[in-house]
This record gives sequence, C-alpha cells and structure tokens, in this order.
Amino acid sequence: MLRTFALSAGLLLAVTAGAFASATEEAAAEAAGFNATGYPIVDEPVTISVVWQKWASHVKDPSEMMVPEQAREITGVEVDWLAVNGDAWVERTNLMLASGDLPDTFGAPLSDFNVVSNGEAGAFLPMNDLIDQFAPNVTAIFDKKPTLRPFITASDGNIYALFKLNEGSWTTTCPLTYLNKPWLDELGAEVPTTTEEYYELLMAVKNAGDLNGNGEADEIPLSFNFGGCAQGMSTFFWAHGLPVEEGFGDNRDLMMVQDGKVVYAPTQEGFKDTAKYLHRLWEAGLVDPEVFSHDWSGYVAKFKQDQLFSFNDWWAQNSVDTSRWLDWEYLPALTAPGYEPKANYRFSWDRGIAPITAAAEHPEVVMRWIDYWYDPLNSLTTMEGPLGVRVIENEDGTYGVAPTPEGLGLSEWRDLETIGPGFITSIDNDMYLNMFIFEAAEMCGTVKYDTYADQWPEMYWPRPMLSSAQINEEQTMLPDIQALVQKTLARWITEGGADEEWEQFQEDLNSIGLPRLMEIWQENLDKFLAGTGGVTPRPHDRGTGHPVRPL
Repeated sequence: MLRTFALSAGLLLAVTAGAFASATEEAAAEAAGFNATGYPIVDEPVTISVVWQKWASHVKDPSEMMVPEQAREITGVEVDWLAVNGDAWVERTNLMLASGDLPDTFGAPLSDFNVVSNGEAGAFLPMNDLIDQFAPNVTAIFDKKPTLRPFITASDGNIYALFKLNEGSWTTTCPLTYLNKPWLDELGAEVPTTTEEYYELLMAVKNAGDLNGNGEADEIPLSFNFGGCAQGMSTFFWAHGLPVEEGFGDNRDLMMVQDGKVVYAPTQEGFKDTAKYLHRLWEAGLVDPEVFSHDWSGYVAKFKQDQLFSFNDWWAQNSVDTSRWLDWEYLPALTAPGYEPKANYRFSWDRGIAPITAAAEHPEVVMRWIDYWYDPLNSLTTMEGPLGVRVIENEDGTYGVAPTPEGLGLSEWRDLETIGPGFITSIDNDMYLNMFIFEAAEMCGTVKYDTYADQWPEMYWPRPMLSSAQINEEQTMLPDIQALVQKTLARWITEGGADEEWEQFQEDLNSIGLPRLMEIWQENLDKFLAGTGGVTPRPHDRGTGHPVRPL
C-alpha cells in the first residue's frame, strides 16, 4: 500500500548522512528477523510496496508470475505490486510524487528531475550507506564499471536512485527500419540506399495493388510512431546527417555532440530537410495517416496483419511469431542529397530506478530486496523469463532462451512469467559474451552492427547528471521547447512550410530559453569529458555478442 509522506522544510534540511545511518540501524533492529546477509532477507513476513511498469505484453499480475514468486520464496519479502501502464508512467508517477502518496520503491526509471528534487527534499533517502552495508551485488557492479557510480551520483554527493544496464548488442541503435521482404521480392526491387530510391520504392508499393493478397486495399507503404524511439522516425534524421534518437521526453531527445560541443538537432538544416522530405512522402499518400495517433498495440497489429511495407521498430521479432522472423529486409542509413548519413549510437546505461522513499518502514529490507535483482542470474531471468521454462542452461554452463512457441510474439512469450526488461536489471556486455547467448536477440544486434556501425558518430550525448539547480532551470524551459519542436515538426510533415517558417522557428526556440539550455548542457558535458579522458565511452567496443544471422 502507498504511504502518505510529508516533512517540513526545516526537518528536511536536518536529515544528515549520520542521522540517516542511525535511523537505518534502528529500522534494521525493528525489522522482524532481518538478516544482513544471505537469504531469506527476513525470517518473518515483511511487506513492501513497489510501483511497476505494466506493458501490453503483461497479462498477469506479478504475484501470479513465476519470477517474482521465486523472489518472494527466496527473500521472504512480500510485495504489494502497484501497476502503472507504460504509456501513463510519467504522468502517474508524477502525481504520486506530487501528492506524497509514496510506495517503498519504484521498479522502473524516473527522471533525473524527480530523483534529484525528491532526494534533496527528503522524499527519497540517500542510499550511499545502505549500498555499502546491504548491497553486495550493486557494489560488485560499481567495482566492475568505475564510471557508473559517478553517472548516478547527484551533485550533493548522494545516490538517490540506482541504474539499469542492458548492454546487449541490439541496444546500440534505435530503431531499425524494416522492409517487407515478400513484397520486395514480388516487386523485383532492390533495397534502396538513397532517399530518392526509397521514395520511388514506396510509390511502387502504393501502385502495386493487393500485395498482401487479402482482397482489400489496406497496404500501407510507410508507418512509424511519431515521437517515439523504438518505433520512431530517426531513420530520416540519420539520412540528413543527424545521429539522434527521439521519444523519451528527457534531455536525450534529438541531442548530439560534434567535436566536443553539444548540438540540438532542431537548430540544424538537416532537421528542416528531414521535415521537407517527410512532407513529400505525406503529400504523396505514402505515410500511414495514423502515425500521430495509433498506440503501440495498434501499430504492431498492422505489421502482424501484413499491412505494412516499410516500418520502424526496435526489433520486429519481438512482436511476430517465429514463422515471420525472416520476412524482413533492413534499410541502411539512407543518403540524402548534400548529406553524409549518420546513425545514433545509443548509450545503454539508464538511471533513476529503485529509489527508496522516506515512506519505507524498513529501508534495509528494501535495499536488500533491490540488490537481489542485481545478481547476474536474477537479472537474466527477470529480463527474459524463468530458468528451466524460457531461460535454459546449456551444457557448457552458459544460458540461452527456449524457442518461442508457435503463434506467440517474443515479448508475449517473455513477459508471461516475468516483470520484463523494464524492471531492475543489470546485464552487461561481458555477460552477453560469456554467460547469456540469446541467438534471436544477437541476430538483431548483428544486423544493427553490420548495418549502422560505420555511421555511428565519434561522440554522443551521454546525459551527464545536472545539479538540482540546473535541473530546475532546465525544467522551466525544456518542456516548452520540446512541445514547440514536436508541434512544429508535425505541422511541417502534414502541411509543409518548413522553409518559410524556419527563421521564425529558430527565433521562437531562442526566445523560450534554448541558448541558456545549451550553456547548461555544455558545462556538464565538459565535466563529464574531463572525467573520461575526453571520450564518450562505448560498452560495445569490446564486442557485439555472438554473430548470428540466420538470414
């Protein structure tokens, strides 16, 4: 259950590290049969409340799933699971935090703004001492990745929330652009390499008639999810020299780095030319008219039902049964006139997950419960499914994934018995190379590496942690800037006018704070680079998994 939490400003400022350590010891003494090491965590039942992110692929409550049930049996900790639909995560969690109705922890990432502001206000507890005392798995990961602790540490020196790592080879680029291979073969066409060839191919699809053979005129040449990363339109930015991703709503949206300088893509000519190109496709009737309105399930249904020729997705094999895994060709980073194509490299570290709130009656129990999920095998089964059911142990001691049953998409099969990849997990590149051999995913990763690695930029935006004052300042400007960008881009795609409105658009961006934001971002990028020897680290430079391409 949620617990309402409120503190006066004076009391908040009095919460020092020493006082908190003392409070932690007292809470530990009060917890019924608390064990500082080993399992179970408690000898007598203790219930904690956890808000988790539920996706369309989740059909069970966590209390009915095998992986969370196993955790309950091992740890002895009962969990009151509070579901928030994935599409409503930001809105619902913001309301919880604003109201003071807090769980013990949140099982999916929160924004830097929410983490730092609630940490400094006392709603989230400093975790530094708790980690040192009760989190050996987290500590081992810090030892393995020395830059990770600074990545999640606030400017006041406190850790208010933890990390989520997925360094699988398929996380390197977002999204892939797929072409319907049976349709491509029927047309006798080649995979295009330029924006003009792509336009001509989409026109051929539009004029080809009943390519899916269902007797209906329901073929759609191109679809995507406007404003999303996993199914978004980044491909078209890449063609115009902008190696960016989109759709997260934080300050990684449309950001890039050139020669050590922060660049915001909507200020670049390539952004305007991307809008003009997409308007050309829209005006020709080549773009799904629902790109601004359909949700994930509606979007996926279209390529499941063989309506789409070209579409964007993180990984199409996630959403179709195994009989269709080889039905796709992959679109390279297209070349647009006057541009060198680039593709984004996606930094696969995330933070803001699993804060411990001031409403937690037993913070040490919550810390140990959180640390349970960072055990390598626990992270693997949380990500992929129960051991012996979906995750299988090979004769050489490595692990793999059982074949997806006929008629199920990969994500439907994966999320049947686990909370899934959005939850507390850490699977790094070394684990993928030496412990977890997931052939279907490595197929996707190999395709991404082969298709886009040559276009990855030398540097990328690493999302350095801002100070609380800077986050507050950022939040007074960034939402308005992002709203202006999305509204303007949507209008330019559907109505045109990019050339005529370009100068005014730049003036509008400047008038609502972009120059100040650029100063903040550059200052923190400089600090980040100073600590890394002037590079943006790539976990995947040591390898991209086991090459698997059953194509």
